[in-house]
Amino acid sequence: MPDSPAHSSPPPQPTLFAVKTTRPSSTETTTEPDLFSISINRPSGYESWQRQQQEQKKAFEKQWGIPLGCRVRLQLTTHGRPIEGIIRLANDDAHAASASPKERFLRIQSTTFSPREVESLCRI
Repeated sequence: MPDSPAHSSPPPQPTLFAVKTTRPSSTETTTEPDLFSISINRPSGYESWQRQQQEQKKAFEKQWGIPLGCRVRLQLTTHGRPIEGIIRLANDDAHAASASPKERFLRIQSTTFSPREVESLCRI
C-alpha cells in the first residue's frame, strides 16, 4: 500500500551552517569606521551650529550693548514713549545673528527697529 505511513520517507531536515567570525586583536587596527558606535568627543552638526549662534549673539550684544532675550525698557529716536518688553532679533531665522548691521533688526512685541534707533536702554 502506497499510502501507509510505514513506507513514507521522513520530511527533509533543514541544513544549518556555522559561520566563524573573527575580531581584530587589540594589536590590530581597523580602517573601517564602526557604524554603530557614537563618538562622544566629536560634537554633532547641530551642537556646532548652536555654539556658533551663541557666539554670534554674544558678539552682537557686546558690539551694540543690547541684551537679547532680556526684558528691557528702551527709548527709540523714532518713538515718543519708552517701550518695555523682551528684546529679540526681528528675523528669527538661522542667519539673523550673522547678518550685517544694516540688515539686522530688533523687535519688542510688535515694534520692529534698527539697533541704531536705540537712544537709551535699561534692563529691567
